[in-house]
Amino acid sequence: MIRKRWPSLVILFCGLLLCLQPLRFSLAGVGDAGSGSDPLITLSYLESRLVSFKDEIQTLVSDQIKTALAALPGDSATDPAAAAEWEILALSQGDRLIGAGGTEMILRAGEALAIGNTENEGVADLTEGIDLKTGDTVQRNHHLLIPRTDGRGLDILFHSTVMVKGVYTVTTN
Repeated sequence: MIRKRWPSLVILFCGLLLCLQPLRFSLAGVGDAGSGSDPLITLSYLESRLVSFKDEIQTLVSDQIKTALAALPGDSATDPAAAAEWEILALSQGDRLIGAGGTEMILRAGEALAIGNTENEGVADLTEGIDLKTGDTVQRNHHLLIPRTDGRGLDILFHSTVMVKGVYTVTTN
């Protein structure tokens, strides 16, 4: 009896599956593409989210840059944009001109001694190709370079004129 029913049950089951196939495809299209009910992400949805994310990031970065620029003083001792030009300094006896890394100096008039760092490394004299140690006399019109920000510079002996390009500080003893 079961053997006679078996083929008819298989045929009935296959017929039922065939009838339900169109229903399955019609239910799959219920949600709009890119909506919350559709689990797939479309290109237009992704692009709209990226545009809003990009706008948020640009606003945050712009605000942070404006805040940082407002906090900077606008003098040549700290402003890299202003430090890109040569400046003429009139210095008196006892002044110390200390440069940051990359600062260039030229003693135009007067007398000065080189100030090295604590490791006895000096100021680079690019004109002669030598290293001026602490206490060495600086020649006029020689192009000097401060290699690192570690306290190197010039100790002014008499009233002097110095050209400076870069970040520097002047202290008086």
